[in-house]
Parts: sequence; C-alpha cells; structure tokens
Amino acid sequence: MSNGHAWVLGATGQIGRAAVRALAEDGWEVTAASRGGGRDGGWDAGVRTVALDRNEEGALGRALGDGCDVLVDMAAFDGAHARQLTGLAGRIGSAVVISSGAVYEDDRGRSFDTQASTDGFPRYPVPLPETQRTVAPGDATYGTRKVLLERELLAAGEELPVTLLRAGAVHGPYCRTPRELYVVKRLLDGRRRRVFAYGGESRFHPVHVSNAAELIRLAARRPGSRVLNAADPEAPTVAEIAS
Repeated sequence: MSNGHAWVLGATGQIGRAAVRALAEDGWEVTAASRGGGRDGGWDAGVRTVALDRNEEGALGRALGDGCDVLVDMAAFDGAHARQLTGLAGRIGSAVVISSGAVYEDDRGRSFDTQASTDGFPRYPVPLPETQRTVAPGDATYGTRKVLLERELLAAGEELPVTLLRAGAVHGPYCRTPRELYVVKRLLDGRRRRVFAYGGESRFHPVHVSNAAELIRLAARRPGSRVLNAADPEAPTVAEIAS
C-alpha cells in the first residue's frame, strides 16, 4: 500500500539520491526531479524521473500537475524559492526542505559570515540547540538567504506544513568537493605532517547522506511545521576526522 506521492527536487544531488531511495523503499510513489532528469542506479524501477529547472517561470507548477502529498526540496535557497513553494500550497500536502547549520550565530553575533575577520570565528554552545539565535534574514549571504527561506516557509503555518532540516557538513557518496581531500591529497603527495588550527580540537559536525535521508523519511510520514538539526550521532574533532 502506497504512502502517497512524494516529489523530490534536486533528486540527483548528494542527499537527493539517498532520499529518493529511502522514500521509495518506504512505500512512496516517487517522482525524482532534476535539471538533467537523470536517475540513480540504486533507485527502484518504479521511480519516475522528470527534467525540471525550478527557476523557469511556472515550470514547477506545470510539472506538479494535480500535486503531491509531500515535496522534498534539496535546492531551495532564498525567499523566492520559499514563495514558489507557498504559492503551490494548495497542491502540496506538506514539505521537507533542506536548510543549513550556517544559519546560526553565537551570542556575540559571530557566524560563518564573520569567520574571516579578526576574532570573527563563531564559538557555539555545545550542544547547539535549534533555539540558538540565527543571523538576520536577507539576500547578502548563503546563511542570511537560508534564514529568509526558513522564515517565509514557517509563516505559511497550517497552509503548508514544512519541516526544515538544518544540515551539518554533508558527507557520503557523490560529494563533488570532499572536505577530507585536504588530508588525503597531502598523504598522496608524501607529506606526512597534518596542519590544523587549534591543534585539531575544533568540533565539526557532519551528517551522512543516509542519516539525512532517514530524517526526510520520518518527516514525510509525520507532517508538521518545525526546525530540526540534521547531524550524525557523533560530532568528531577535526583531528579525529583526519585520522
């Protein structure tokens, strides 16, 4: 018995591939949308694929047709994308949207946006709760755009229940720019010394694509308006990641 129709935007991206697989295995009828309209070899044969540029005027609405029970959005970045989704609220039962841990700032107003300045690197509380304050919404940076996206989607309330997942540092298959390449490249070059700031003791909280996909699966099953941190069970230090 089907759970309903799930639409996945950005389906061939790093998290999207795992999310499509998890939803299909959980009994959803899945439409996998991406710019190229491709498919992953690990997907169930019943997964439908569609080529879609969500930034083309009216394209998403036309492709959705009568709508879907849940829309999973990997590629929403700003207020315009939020308004695109809320404008289709009558055809979308609920949504799960990927946000970012980059939205947070510390109690002195430092964030990822200030880390290049003197004493600008943020020092977040451990653990970091979803109630931690964020940067102001706006169009200036990645973080401010994600906050604007979140605020506009949450404002939709019951009209469009949205689960926002503030993802940590995503890792897993199909990563285009693996952060660990810094360490691996030095080893391949025969350089045995590791160079880290703060003795490698900084915490860097990753999220594997399989864990992100499981959160998406659970949120799709239980629609609601909420913000959740999305991260692996452990937060290793930079030195531990390198080891």
